[in-house]
Amino acid sequence: MRKILNSIMLSAVVVLGLVACGNGGSENTSTNANNSGDSNVSQDIYNVRFAHVGNTESYFHKLAEKWKELVEENSEGRIEVDIYPGGQLGHDRQLVESLPTNNIQVVITGGTLPILDTRFSVVDMPYIFTDTEDARSKLGGDLGNALFDLLPDHKIKGLAWGENGFKNVTNSVRPIHSPDDLKGLKIRVAENQVHIDSMEALGVNVVPMPFTELFTALEQKVVDGQENPVGLIHSSKFQEVQSYLSLTEHFYNTGALLMSLDFYEGLPDDLQKVVDEASLVARDYQYEIIDHDIEESLKKLEEEGMEIVREINKEPFIELTQSVYEKYGDQIGEELLELARQ
Repeated sequence: MRKILNSIMLSAVVVLGLVACGNGGSENTSTNANNSGDSNVSQDIYNVRFAHVGNTESYFHKLAEKWKELVEENSEGRIEVDIYPGGQLGHDRQLVESLPTNNIQVVITGGTLPILDTRFSVVDMPYIFTDTEDARSKLGGDLGNALFDLLPDHKIKGLAWGENGFKNVTNSVRPIHSPDDLKGLKIRVAENQVHIDSMEALGVNVVPMPFTELFTALEQKVVDGQENPVGLIHSSKFQEVQSYLSLTEHFYNTGALLMSLDFYEGLPDDLQKVVDEASLVARDYQYEIIDHDIEESLKKLEEEGMEIVREINKEPFIELTQSVYEKYGDQIGEELLELARQ
């Protein structure tokens, strides 16, 4: 009998040991903080899915890579980041709409935020910023802060304002020197109503579509042209399917770096600080790359066969798009418009 009891007890010990080992191998486990000597620091591992629609050569991706590097290093591995470029997890609108549910934790997006609140349209208004320095200064200050204050109601946290730069028109029909040259052209425009209305005011036949479908649409001549920043035009290889680039600089293309608010608030205070600081450093890193790349990209585009119209009188473009300010002024509000213009 004693041998039988001993055998039963031994079997129970083995089973319990196996169960304990199995539990210890699960993902996202929490290590007892006392083991590290600091009971105030959580040792949970936080997994981040960072998504955007740019390719791996885009400025969005360069910001994402820097953010991942900084966050993983400064969190000492407590935050692990996987980047999904090229619209792998959806187009811009789908990515933004995945943040409130925490299906995706971080997104960088341009021109999509008016789907949440029309007041974000202020940064999409034609010729709202005089130049890059003006845009960065205002979005890094009162204007950018006021806009990010609108996001918590949508369960989103604004981290930083990155960018793609100013948008310019390309097409395969003729060079653009004035609004008259745009008339009748089928131009792909982002799914952004302010952009759509602005381009229609310039006489364009607007074709809204996701960026992920654009190259094929140009290649198959579904559209005559498109409008995007110089660096994105080059990195997306639009010069292979477009003949003319005109530096109209009609929209400033932001790159809002956003996080799921539920995810952010679930981080310990020290990791929130890591995220906040990494976001600003990654933004500045992206700015430096863009500043260096613009002239280089223009040079390469010319070498690869694009005809570039550099000198354009913007006054006729500005005059024709004033109707957009009349339409959206009340929705945006005078306070935000003043912050953008001052």
